[in-house]
Amino acid sequence: MACGHGFRASELIDVRIEEIDLRTARMRVRLLKGRLSAKHSVEGDDLRAFRAWLRSGCKVEKTTSVST
Repeated sequence: MACGHGFRASELIDVRIEEIDLRTARMRVRLLKGRLSAKHSVEGDDLRAFRAWLRSGCKVEKTTSVST
């Protein structure tokens, strides 16, 4: 998602649950370095991952590897 939209990691970390609208498949991101906030579409695997995460109660699992 970060690469596809050009987000910085800190911009994605700052996203709040209430800023993700699964009904419209859009999310609000507060952009850094003087840029305004923006709404971006969430599609495909990213949308499915958000839905699964919200269904799980927003639990974060600890992982030991990073996929590329």
